[in-house]
Amino acid sequence: MTDATSAIVLTHNIDFLFLQSIVRPRLRKCGHPKLTIFADAACAAGSYRQQRHVLDGLGRHYRVVPVEMGVGRRFHPKAILLSGPSKAALAVGSGNVTHGGWSANHEVWATYESDDDGSPAISAFRNYLESVLNLTNRTESISGGRRGVRLHREFLGG
Repeated sequence: MTDATSAIVLTHNIDFLFLQSIVRPRLRKCGHPKLTIFADAACAAGSYRQQRHVLDGLGRHYRVVPVEMGVGRRFHPKAILLSGPSKAALAVGSGNVTHGGWSANHEVWATYESDDDGSPAISAFRNYLESVLNLTNRTESISGGRRGVRLHREFLGG
């Protein structure tokens, strides 16, 4: 995909250094999509505390939305959605946004592509993403506005 305008990543754990050095450069080859990552709140906070002094671009080039599931529960899905004006690609798997999760551990991923909104996988992801947005209590700032996640209507009903 070379015309992606939006990238949405769901992850349990996040390594900001891996994100900055590997993921963001790879996404630039897909069309410079706006990147939003939904991550488990506790894991994101822990990674941020450890890596905050070396972060570059958080809030400017990408954003991380913490998902709080409540006492004793964790946000654990792993998925990547790239969407553009004419196509969407979805990968659902077992890898976190870490070196191990995306390369060293040989995680399992299933991929789906669609040229229209008829893809059952893309439709199911759209429905799941709506439930994730409800968990964040930040729906307005995430789904709208100039810096919001711009989900293309033809793929995500936006």
